[in-house]
Amino acid sequence: MSFLLGLKKYELGVLACATNFSILLFNNGFKTTEALAAPNSNMFSPFGQGIILVWGVAFMAAGVSDAGRAVWGAFALEKLAYVVGWGYWFQLYREPATAAVLSAWKSADYSKLLPAFFHVAYGPIDFVFMCLFAHKALFKNRLKRPKSN
Repeated sequence: MSFLLGLKKYELGVLACATNFSILLFNNGFKTTEALAAPNSNMFSPFGQGIILVWGVAFMAAGVSDAGRAVWGAFALEKLAYVVGWGYWFQLYREPATAAVLSAWKSADYSKLLPAFFHVAYGPIDFVFMCLFAHKALFKNRLKRPKSN
């Protein structure tokens, strides 16, 4: 993750925005919101999927503006909520979730693979962004890459 620490704030904002907007791939441009919501409807209702896009716009706005530490700290807290939610969900559904990904992969049924993969992968991805946002909140305006000798 050290190469990510070298991201400038606009790069972090763009990357976080693009990651959030990738939900459009997983829900097929809002055509399959129910399939994406099914494994965890509390966090990923169709409305919740729309709010993910709103957060993406907020990440972009912070990246291209003079957002302060408190904004990046709030973003880290938002990601913490998703990471904790994912951890709880994954603890309960690890085996069926993993089996759903493998089954959809073997059958090449991408309409089932994308939602299943999303639910297995979003927690670790949000964990990385949580760390980057927290680093940004704690260490001012630029994530600095460690000097190499």
